[in-house]
Amino acid sequence: MAQTRQRGWSLVELLIVLAIITIMMAFAIPYFQGAVMDTTETAAIQAIHTIHTAEVQYFAQNNHFAPSLRDLAGKINTTALAAGRKGGYQFSVEETQTGYAIHAEPMKCGVNGKRSFYSDDTMIMRQAKCPEPATAESEEIKK
Repeated sequence: MAQTRQRGWSLVELLIVLAIITIMMAFAIPYFQGAVMDTTETAAIQAIHTIHTAEVQYFAQNNHFAPSLRDLAGKINTTALAAGRKGGYQFSVEETQTGYAIHAEPMKCGVNGKRSFYSDDTMIMRQAKCPEPATAESEEIKK
């Protein structure tokens, strides 16, 4: 009698495949988390540009800059940003002697972002590695 070979996978073959997948995931997950963090930082920078645009519109109508995000609520098209939180970052606007300043800090340093941002009425973007907040003296973001 001839033996017929059974079709399927042996336990050893399945364990080898599982080990290979685990090793691949060990390399892929940190890369993916870094890519997500870079995306949230880019979104925070874009939100600062949105706030700048709203400040310019506010100034055109009121002859002075808005002292807070609450005052810009009608000019910003997202309620989350007007409330001061968007995409893992917390935003604030404050009045300065020359105009206004925008602060953006990650809600969880190292999770939502690894940089905090600052910009003012000069529209120069500045950054600092968190947990330190960015200020007017922080490093300028090169384009």
